[in-house]
Amino acid sequence: MKPVLVAILWTVTVWRLPSVRHHAWKRSLWLAFFGLAIAMTVTLSSVAKAVDNFSGVVDLATLLKHLAGIVACAAVLDWVLALNAPRDMGRFPARRHYIAAATMVAMTSLFFSIDRQETFNFAELESGDGIAATAYLLTFEIYLGIAMGIASNLFWRASHKKPNGLLRTGMLILASGTALGVFYAALRSAYLIVRFTGSHSPGGDQPMVSASDAVQALAILLIIIGTSIPPVSAGLKALRDYRALHALRPLWEDLTEQVPTIVLGAPPTKAQDWMAIRDLRQRLLRRTIEIRDATLMLRGLVDHAEQEAVRTRLISRGLTGDQLEAGCEAAWIRSAVAAKKQERTAASRSATLRPRSSTALDDEVRWLQLVASFYRNPETSPTASVPALATES
Repeated sequence: MKPVLVAILWTVTVWRLPSVRHHAWKRSLWLAFFGLAIAMTVTLSSVAKAVDNFSGVVDLATLLKHLAGIVACAAVLDWVLALNAPRDMGRFPARRHYIAAATMVAMTSLFFSIDRQETFNFAELESGDGIAATAYLLTFEIYLGIAMGIASNLFWRASHKKPNGLLRTGMLILASGTALGVFYAALRSAYLIVRFTGSHSPGGDQPMVSASDAVQALAILLIIIGTSIPPVSAGLKALRDYRALHALRPLWEDLTEQVPTIVLGAPPTKAQDWMAIRDLRQRLLRRTIEIRDATLMLRGLVDHAEQEAVRTRLISRGLTGDQLEAGCEAAWIRSAVAAKKQERTAASRSATLRPRSSTALDDEVRWLQLVASFYRNPETSPTASVPALATES
């Protein structure tokens, strides 16, 4: 299990490496995973042996593991604090950084005061073996428990600031993962105290060690999952934007063909749309604006009586609410495009589009996609006589 966890941690660390060039909070998140990856890597027996042989210091891998763990905890606190109080991210070093540094200095001093054995199971074999060893391990567990407790509380608070959805789920998973970190620290602390008093855990020491290792692995996995959800959410949103960009193209093409002056710069080709990966949001915003600008330029070309006849027909087909209004808007655009092609003059009594109150881009895109689904349907033609209506998928 441990090698798999190490592989996952390094994969996430490498995956998030490009983010260090951006915001401070992203660097904190990367540093947290880097610290965790180091901490778990040096627990592998082959790596621990190589570290000892190279350095000549008995069980140096244990000290590296705990120091890297403290760095990871401090970075997690920086990250979650940025979610709740972004202004505090600018304060470096902050009190929490001094506490982490002091803990690392204290642990280093205690580590070199221990009469260490040649072992790669330090935490198990040195537990209860003298005040220095117990103090060393308890110092780490206490820091871990406090840091994870603060982080869990902050993640829980952050989850209530997010709307229902993947982001909120991610925050709740992170709150659970860090809460398990507190439980892990409590288990290890209890084990250390029991061993220090000369006793043993109920059922033996090995089950306690195995149980705490399992809790640690689960906590790390939950943290990995929780931090991976926001990028997944962003990816899904980008996919929706990409599909919307293509869904609106036929409507956009017909409108901008009649009023090309509203297009800013060179109009994007189909190939450019297919290859659109970067700046998707900006492209989609531009498309919706150009569709709306084009409809404004075509005002006055649609006959009111003709549009009312279309509305009556759509109602007779069973359309109501948004479906009815989207169908009517699609019919209006079809009529306006046809009138412009035929170079018709303004209608004596023109039909107008019903105003919409939405200003959010996502709402407008959803609406225009619904309009676009009706736009190619023959029923929205002023001369339609087909018996049924179905939107395009």
